[in-house]
Formats: sequence, structure tokens, C-alpha cells
Amino acid sequence: MKFSVETINRNDYAAIRGIIADSYKNDAPNTDGDEVDMVDRLRSYTKYQSNFEIVAKGSDHRIVGHALMIPVQVSSSRHSFDVASIVEISVGSHYQNQGIGQAMVSELENRAQLAGYPAVSAIDNSDFFYKNNYVAADNFDIFFQRYQLI
Repeated sequence: MKFSVETINRNDYAAIRGIIADSYKNDAPNTDGDEVDMVDRLRSYTKYQSNFEIVAKGSDHRIVGHALMIPVQVSSSRHSFDVASIVEISVGSHYQNQGIGQAMVSELENRAQLAGYPAVSAIDNSDFFYKNNYVAADNFDIFFQRYQLI
């Protein structure tokens, strides 16, 4: 399938809600049922950057995938630094396993690098990210702590 990866446009929001809902249907792993609303809330987060939210569109310009990354701070007792974190990635169920997710991750990684972030993390701990050469954060003594963003 031919597709392009583009920065989000406000006109894409309704279609994105459908893609996210479709991607997480059937109680998929790593879902808490709040993904659609979480993306809406993250758009009002103070560190949100629209260039870190992307869509994949098929040759008919229909949205087939969505991904969102936000800057977060990683801290230890001695150090603190900002990284970019992929907090949501969805591909419509009819378009999965066609390289769309990998293309969106690659695009977000490139955008994070261009913005000067030293690393990219992913909140999701599914096999998808391990297959894309991500390493578990606990290997570096970094542990996830849930925060209320808004």
C-alpha cells in the first residue's frame, strides 16, 4: 500500500478519533479504554507540539494511521534531561502489518532528533516497539510513573 506521513491538520481530528478507536477495539493489549480522550487532552498539554503529531494517509488521502509524541523529563537523583516520548500510535485494523506503524515511528524519531532530543521513548511496552529496536527503560533504571497531565 502506498501512503504518506504528514503533520496533523485540525481537519484530521474526527478521522483520527475513528482510527484510534478502531486500532484499540477488542480490548487490545496496552489499552485502558481512554486512548481517544487522552489524545484530545494531550493537545492542550503545555508541552504539546503539533509537529510531533502525525498521520499516515493512503493514496486516496484517507487517514490510515496516527501517532503522537510529547516531550517529557527523565530524572534521577543526579541527572535530569528531556526526551521525546511516543505516547500513542494507532493504525486502522485493515491497514496493520503493512509498514505504516514503522514509518510513523521513524518519522517521529527523525523529528525528535532534528528538535535536539537525545532520545525517544515509548510509553507502550508491546512487541511492536521491541521489534523496532526499543529497549525496556528499566534496563537503565528508568521506571514509568503515571502523572495526571491535565
